Amino acid sequence: MNEGADVYETWYTEMMSQLAEDILISYLGIKYEDSFLPGRMSWCNLYHNLGFYDWNNNESAGYGNAYLFGSYLAHSYGGIDFIRALAQCGKINEEAVTFALKQTGKNDDFYTAFYKWGKSVLDGSLENEIEGNAGNYDFTLHGINVWDYSYNVNRSSIALNYYGYTENYEKSEVIAGGWLFYGPLIFKNTDTNYFRASLGRGGFYITNMGTVKYGDFIRACTENTSNSIRMFVYFK
Repeated sequence: MNEGADVYETWYTEMMSQLAEDILISYLGIKYEDSFLPGRMSWCNLYHNLGFYDWNNNESAGYGNAYLFGSYLAHSYGGIDFIRALAQCGKINEEAVTFALKQTGKNDDFYTAFYKWGKSVLDGSLENEIEGNAGNYDFTLHGINVWDYSYNVNRSSIALNYYGYTENYEKSEVIAGGWLFYGPLIFKNTDTNYFRASLGRGGFYITNMGTVKYGDFIRACTENTSNSIRMFVYFK
């Protein structure tokens, strides 16, 4: 525990708690799929735009995004050794993440890792399980693919805010009153309706996904865009 004026932010403590749950779950006699953690993936898919800082308005968003961000950090920067460095470094919040990242020998800091996290959510790059040990205990950090987790969206919300179907939603199903979607929610962005989702601190949102062909072009409108918001185009 740190003493003094520093305040542990909720996203940080809950991120660490959920990572501990992930690592220790086999010792608790619970299967991963029977725990709370898979449900957090659905929350992240549905609320990735709200981020993980504001817990007063939507705890589901906070839990889902904080867990997936922490899992991304562990998967990408050294597994359980990274989590140990994060927990024992004597720092907290963003400063702790940056400190632990520097221990890996890479130049990334908290914000660099955050930008890369958004890409990892799209490309499903957290699927591999990571094994490690501490003392006489062997641990496993579970693999994650957000495209395996679903959520319900009602028809009125689809009509107003979301794509009803894209080629990336081939697993989607029509259900009573709406759709069952798998993977991160994609917000509408067409020539006639530039929909801007509510963007919370620590959040991101996706406006399009699909296949490009020769002759296609991308146009980004930066008018009235806050300097605190960054836009990325990913090609795969």
